[in-house]
Amino acid sequence: MKRISSESPAVASRASMFLHGQTGMGKSTFAVTGGYPLVILTEPKAMATLNRLNPNATGIVPESTDDLLAIFEQLGDPKATKKFDRIVLDSYSDLTTSVAQWMKGASMLQTLEIQEYGILQNWCAGLVRAIQLSGLPSIIIARSTVKKTGRIEKIVPDGLGRSIEGLPGKCLPTAEARFDAEHGFVIDTTPDEFSQRCGLPWVPQIWDGNCLDYLLVIENARTEAERSRPPVPTNKEVRQEIAAKQEEAINNKPAIPEEAALFVDEVCGPEPEPAPKPERSADEDARELLDLCEKHKIPTQQMAAYLVGRGYMTDPMVWRTLTAEGCSKAVSALKDPRARHSLLKYLAANHPTT
Repeated sequence: MKRISSESPAVASRASMFLHGQTGMGKSTFAVTGGYPLVILTEPKAMATLNRLNPNATGIVPESTDDLLAIFEQLGDPKATKKFDRIVLDSYSDLTTSVAQWMKGASMLQTLEIQEYGILQNWCAGLVRAIQLSGLPSIIIARSTVKKTGRIEKIVPDGLGRSIEGLPGKCLPTAEARFDAEHGFVIDTTPDEFSQRCGLPWVPQIWDGNCLDYLLVIENARTEAERSRPPVPTNKEVRQEIAAKQEEAINNKPAIPEEAALFVDEVCGPEPEPAPKPERSADEDARELLDLCEKHKIPTQQMAAYLVGRGYMTDPMVWRTLTAEGCSKAVSALKDPRARHSLLKYLAANHPTT
């Protein structure tokens, strides 16, 4: 089991690129040439040509899920990987087929059940994750296929199941190996609608150099960017900054030019004076109204609802909000028998008590 500490090489993230391309476009040649790579091989062609491409490369050929478990363990041991300068998985496409064969038998006469595709994805994606946690730069290779969508033919990574679709989100950059008429075999991250590519701002979109220099460009620029990146503000600092900007906006509110103010006055007329606040009823007047309600058995909440509806009161629970005009009219209505009779009928119909 791997133990991660402050001294573990896996704490610092390393370059992990996803490289796909059609057969014969130089994916394996680019990834394993030069240096001392650890190459996890699943492609027969790669097994035969690894020593010819780089005598200093070390190849591992898993033949079962038990072998994958052993690889997981080795990748978690810094002592086992310290002599290598990168890890190459060649290729993810054939890894998905191999894992399926190990699960169902070498003949693959049986097809995978739906639930077994999840197990397949866990094995393959788990290997990629273990490679990325090893503390070494890595290259994940996949074979490309042509997928037709409507009238457009797109070059997309190929593999059993859907786990390969998530690799571009886990590895950056996502590059395509292709042949260029001017530069020969190149690594291309130029975005377009025909091939799945995703570059990085500081990495050249077309690269015709070697693999070690390419990984160095990715890591050096990213490290420099991380050093110069300002610290992430805390929630408290963000709130303080927002409050300061709001206060500054209020204090520095621009004055309306005199010409604009004159134009508005000519078109719309002067701004109307604010309406005077209604006079509040005296406490003794409000008490007289409540005594009349009690005398004539009118619920106070019923009368309050009526006064609020007429605009003579703002809060039905607070009688101190009753206006003098409303109090005067209500008292007069309750003292007049005919007006009181009409008011009682109106209250019963429009403000019934519960």
